Amino acid sequence: PVEFKVYFLPDNIPSGSIIHGQKDQGGFFVHPVLVVQYDARKNTAHFYSLTSNLPRGIGDLHLYFKLGTHPNETGEEVLRLGRGSKVMTHRTWVNLEKLYSIEWPYLRPWSRDVYVDLSEREKFWEKISRLEASQNRFLYKPLYRDLSWIAEGTILMLLNRPGSPTFGAPVLFLGKSGTDFLYFRIKEIGKLNHVVGRNIEGTKNHLRLKIGRVGETNPGGAPVMYIDGACQDMR
Repeated sequence: PVEFKVYFLPDNIPSGSIIHGQKDQGGFFVHPVLVVQYDARKNTAHFYSLTSNLPRGIGDLHLYFKLGTHPNETGEEVLRLGRGSKVMTHRTWVNLEKLYSIEWPYLRPWSRDVYVDLSEREKFWEKISRLEASQNRFLYKPLYRDLSWIAEGTILMLLNRPGSPTFGAPVLFLGKSGTDFLYFRIKEIGKLNHVVGRNIEGTKNHLRLKIGRVGETNPGGAPVMYIDGACQDMR
């Protein structure tokens, strides 16, 4: 498999495939997809769906990339095609709403040899990271990653249970103990009653830690945990 290349998602995929637990409504299959990662250990491909009719909500939130219509087309939200790549027959967008996974053998070659230039990969992943950092948790589904190398003090998203109104919630990673994941929940100031049974004014200082920039203070003298200068602010 070639990463950042267009493949075809057929509709005759066996019922035991992992793809059926991710999406199964009409119109999803029998369409081209853009493979962005390949997991050789599991022999699975990770991909985003392609569409010639971008949903309005996806467009308003800029959860997309446009595939170039010719090898020289560039832009902030355009993925430039690689040298020698064919072009799609219609204007095509990469829908970044959700990353999907499928067993690699179930994908098929696309009718045209379309692939993204290698130089565009950094721009692609930068946008994915930016979307994740914005924490639009009602719509955007984050990219699943190997977190074994994540440093202590990193803010991550912990998945909610199926059926929850949001996809996940932010947590502060403290470290690992064997196979256990150690963390603190993060709550908006004023909503700590959901955590400690009382509002922020009634919470003891040793039970709360404010996240802020260098120089910020916390009412009542409670400690402040400073974020890295290059880090984005919390919502």
